[in-house]
Amino acid sequence: MKKEKIYNKIIRIIREMYKIQTPVIKNVKEILIKKGYTVNYSGTMSSYSSSYQLSHSTGEEHKILIPFLSKERENMLLAEALFEIETGMQDHAECKNLARRLMIPTKEFLQQVDKNESEGHRINISKIAAYFYVDESSVIARGRELGIFDIL
Repeated sequence: MKKEKIYNKIIRIIREMYKIQTPVIKNVKEILIKKGYTVNYSGTMSSYSSSYQLSHSTGEEHKILIPFLSKERENMLLAEALFEIETGMQDHAECKNLARRLMIPTKEFLQQVDKNESEGHRINISKIAAYFYVDESSVIARGRELGIFDIL
């Protein structure tokens, strides 16, 4: 429970720092660029890669290099980079965890699960992913974290 409070506080601070007013973030790249960061695409990085490269230049400027990806996957990868930049955390698992919490807030996620659940208790993951502008694997991971998708 203590860890949960810390995560929630970090998310709240990031939302304030980046002036994120809405629960759903459509374009993380745009938010990073407004903050002065550079996002570049690399043709040499595999599109199957789930990683990014950060380079720190003079001052506060960070350059983020990512592979060519779907917009949804790009959003998650850039959210992970955002947490590495702002927290200094180099534990990618923790950055992914925080990125999912930022991109898929609990309250809105639970509403979308209810909205997209059929009578047979099947949940349309694709619709939830589209709603949050993230990839399906992130939705599944978030559902597992919350104990909703134990079967998947």
